[in-house]
Amino acid sequence: MSLKNGAPRPIYSLLPTEVEGVNSLAELALDLRWSWNHATDGVWRALDPRLWALTQNPWVVLQTVSKDHLQRVLADPAFRKVVDGLLLAKRQAAEAPAWFQLTHPLSPPNLHLLFLHGIYAERSASHLLGGVGQRGR
Repeated sequence: MSLKNGAPRPIYSLLPTEVEGVNSLAELALDLRWSWNHATDGVWRALDPRLWALTQNPWVVLQTVSKDHLQRVLADPAFRKVVDGLLLAKRQAAEAPAWFQLTHPLSPPNLHLLFLHGIYAERSASHLLGGVGQRGR
């Protein structure tokens, strides 16, 4: 649950990183999937229900909860099991192939980004030129 090299990352400087499990909570809090995947909501609600209800922001909750409360909550084996399960699911999702890789397995990894950027660039340029040179019109 701790960082591999043992040194805290600069963004964690406001967190009590000496508390076992805080790095795991920080990893979950900084995962932007929480904005549409609400699997971790119970974790933040357990840390500070009022602040979670007000902000719905896990990073704010994690930064403001007291060290003593973090230690108490993280000492609960059931809570740690939930956190470990959420981390495992997060890491598996990050390593699993996404829709594009499954649909187009032979495509170079950056083709999808180039394709999307090309559409954006073409639309942006045609907008600036007032539609001059648009194909199919």
